[in-house]
Amino acid sequence: MSAAHPVLPYVTQGHNVSELAGLRRGVLLGDLVVLPITAFSPGVGHMGAGDASDPEARVQHGFRGSWLKQGRPKMR
Repeated sequence: MSAAHPVLPYVTQGHNVSELAGLRRGVLLGDLVVLPITAFSPGVGHMGAGDASDPEARVQHGFRGSWLKQGRPKMR
């Protein structure tokens, strides 16, 4: 195991990494919650991510400053 991935042995302890691929719902592994791609990329339309209305959606990225168009102040 490479030192570049120190969390991987902890996450996979007793599990195969392939079990985590393609998750549709979050899973609890000991004291760690592993969330599916939809949790962080809803509505993106690739890598199997679901829609923004999916119950597993947690955050939605506002690409290319799209959030600025909604009248929110710019960060300095």
